[in-house]
Amino acid sequence: IVGTIWGVFMLIYRNSLISLQHFLSLLLVLEFIESLVWFLMLWVSNRTGTIHWAWLTATVLTSSVKRTAVGLLLLLISLGYGIMNKAKISDNKRLIIIIITFYFAVSTAQELVTTYIREGIVSSDLEV
Repeated sequence: IVGTIWGVFMLIYRNSLISLQHFLSLLLVLEFIESLVWFLMLWVSNRTGTIHWAWLTATVLTSSVKRTAVGLLLLLISLGYGIMNKAKISDNKRLIIIIITFYFAVSTAQELVTTYIREGIVSSDLEV
């Protein structure tokens, strides 16, 4: 419902929006995709009774992409993008890309290891 209302307002005021509002729309879509992937993973696991590593990997990747996008938004806002008329984002573009790529890699690796340990123990307990 909130996404529909947001989309209607985005269409009505599309000529006067700033780019941060488009980025927020992207975050809403990413959240919807993440929720859908989690739902599908849990539905398949519930139907089959087993844990599917492909679905777990997909959920971890969608969560990492969304968290990285939120981190990028936070970083851009803290640098003044969207608040100041002429923020110096282009001067720091390489550093921003390096930081966000590093964050995505570390976040994904940490979540994959945590999921593997947590779900691996559950799977091995069921096999015994």
